[in-house]
Amino acid sequence: MMTEAYQLTLLHEYGPAAHYFPVIERIHALVAERAEELSVPPFSLTVVLSCNMSASIARYGEPGFHAERLGGMVAGKTLPQVRDYSNTVVILDAAADMDVVDIVHLATHEYGHVLQGRLRTAAGTRPARPTRDQTPEETAAILAFEAADEFRCDLLSNVVLNTVTLDVDGSRRPMHLGDAYGDGYFDALAGILDSRVHPGWPDLVEAYRNWKIDLGAMFGKLVNEADQVLTLIGHAEAVALASGQPPTLDRFRAHPAVERYLAPMWTPIRRVLEGAVMIPPLAEFGDVDRALQDSGRGIVEAWGRLGIQGRLTEDHQVYLDVGDPVE
Repeated sequence: MMTEAYQLTLLHEYGPAAHYFPVIERIHALVAERAEELSVPPFSLTVVLSCNMSASIARYGEPGFHAERLGGMVAGKTLPQVRDYSNTVVILDAAADMDVVDIVHLATHEYGHVLQGRLRTAAGTRPARPTRDQTPEETAAILAFEAADEFRCDLLSNVVLNTVTLDVDGSRRPMHLGDAYGDGYFDALAGILDSRVHPGWPDLVEAYRNWKIDLGAMFGKLVNEADQVLTLIGHAEAVALASGQPPTLDRFRAHPAVERYLAPMWTPIRRVLEGAVMIPPLAEFGDVDRALQDSGRGIVEAWGRLGIQGRLTEDHQVYLDVGDPVE
């Protein structure tokens, strides 16, 4: 299938899944209309419905992929084949127990990554390929816009889900993300507050201070888990907004993990998102994206509460100083 600016190729690998092709084609048509409205530059997209996610993801550029994440399993992956996202592959897990609603959400969500990848490149706000270790500030800027991307991809999915109506208590209303996913993201977040964030993060720092883990492994694990937790919050926040519920972290306000770390991390991101349209058009995308990257200061602040400070030395090496976590 092909539009003038946005090309689509459909494949299935490691098992039959072609029965979902018409669904993907419909989503492509809807998203292509939105892409034109946003002035997204042209792109070529290949959507692969795979019954072996790891094998397909390795084939298209990410060997060693693991689907496990805090709060769930990855069922879709966007893999730009070039840095500007002009040629991108989306892998969808056709082996999972999914119905049409799952496919609609998953495919539309991954389309959102393609649109934002193209817009970020065209706006000139995508960080350059690293040539050295990243400072905490540079790392946090990336985590901030990636978490925002997850939220906005889910809201794009919500727009497509809204085209379906449900009969609820005798009246019809548009379907939304809350209908599809209920409290799943909220329950997943609740499950990791104690087990991974607090006391998990301060304990991780103390493990380094007591010679039980080296500095690189400690900070790498902290960054990876912060990334996954922020992604989970982004998903939950999209469900909350789509279903008319209070902001996600309001549910857990009294938990020390939220008070000390997650609220400082997420609140600046959320403020930027509240002041912008769902996915800004190209003319506005750069300003919003720079604001999102600046909002990563909240992540740096949270790491500071864990006792971690970083700076770039005169010879362009990253130096991390680790002190006592603030309790």
